[in-house]
This record gives sequence, C-alpha cells and structure tokens, in this order.
Amino acid sequence: ANVVVDWGNIGTATLIVVENTVCGPQGPDTLTCIISNPPISPIISYPNDTICSFTTNQAYSVINNPTSNYLWTVPVGATIISGQGTNAITVNWGDQTTTGSVTVTEVSVCGNGALAMQPITILPIPTDPIISGTDSVCPKQTSVQYSVANTFGSSYNWTVTNGTIVTGNNTNTI
Repeated sequence: ANVVVDWGNIGTATLIVVENTVCGPQGPDTLTCIISNPPISPIISYPNDTICSFTTNQAYSVINNPTSNYLWTVPVGATIISGQGTNAITVNWGDQTTTGSVTVTEVSVCGNGALAMQPITILPIPTDPIISGTDSVCPKQTSVQYSVANTFGSSYNWTVTNGTIVTGNNTNTI
C-alpha cells in the first residue's frame, strides 16, 4: 500500500503507520522526516581572488544549509585538501600561472542549486629581482637610473647608502 504526503513548512515531521490485521494491530512504525530548505544560489566567500602559485590553505565557503551537500571543483593543479561535500573547503594551489575558477553546487533532496563560480587569478612566483644599471659612478653624479624587471602586482622598495633616491621608489625603476 502506498500513501502520498503533502509536507508542510521547513522543519521535522513524523510519519507513523499501524497495520491493522485480522490478528490485531501491528506496529507502530515511525519515520522521522526532515523538511529541508530548497537549494539557493550560493555566493562563495574567499580571502583573495588573486593569489600566487603554490599558495596553501586557501579557504572558500558558502552559507550552510545543514541538510545539503556541496559539490566543489577547482582547476587542474589545485587540490581540495579538506571539506569536499561540506559548505567550506580548503585548497592548495599548485604551479598554475593563469586563471581558473572555484565552483560549487548545492545538492539537496529538493534538487540542485545553481552553479556558483568564483574566478581566481593565479600569478607565478616572481624570481628574485636583478638590478640593471651601471655599477661604476663618479662622486656627486646625478640622475643615474636603475631598474628591475616589472612583475604584475608587485611594488618595489629601494634602499641606497651614500646617495639619495630622487624618484621612482615603489616602482621598478629609480
């Protein structure tokens, strides 16, 4: 025998059955049901959308629906080290030097939520700067220029002894 139920509001509900036979009642049997929130379109919380290759322990999360599971994906080369299936993951980034996305889909008995995607820019780890410019100067010589290769997202802190930086501190050229 089948029974069809129209459930009420979010919360806990109970379904009870007693079988009445010619030998008398059998049971009861009780089934406790959880009436879940339907999936939402989650928004991924994250510490930074620009990171360096080999960054570790980056946390990503969405608001938790306790009756749901969460399916996360990360780009090739990144690894989810904890949290797959939950509303929060921790990721170790590998040797990528491009962009990729962290994605998540909420999965519940009420269906799947919309895919949420957070683009991440992955920068290469810069090499140590190499100063270009002359290493032989005259006393009181002025306007001698020095530089290092410019790396996107970097600033540069120059220090000089027995001289004065005239312009360009915090840039790749002084």
